[in-house]
Amino acid sequence: MKTLKPSNIILAIILPLLLITCKEREITNPFDAACPKEIFTPSDFKAEQKGAAIQLSWKQTNTNISGFESRRIPSLQKDGIHRFTQ
Repeated sequence: MKTLKPSNIILAIILPLLLITCKEREITNPFDAACPKEIFTPSDFKAEQKGAAIQLSWKQTNTNISGFESRRIPSLQKDGIHRFTQ
């Protein structure tokens, strides 16, 4: 009777585990190119002029987002970033 080598035994254990754990992952990172934009894009976005200012409003159903950034050139802000939270 032929005995199995230790390396073959390890391979016989690891290979099925790798095949079982290979599944599609849920994409929840907005910086991942494969992430659907609909998950993080606000809906019902509105921009209304109020005198010399512009009022932005939106609806966001994803509760993992604390706010958005808007960039404008030229900017009155030193870093060019305006931060908004709803």
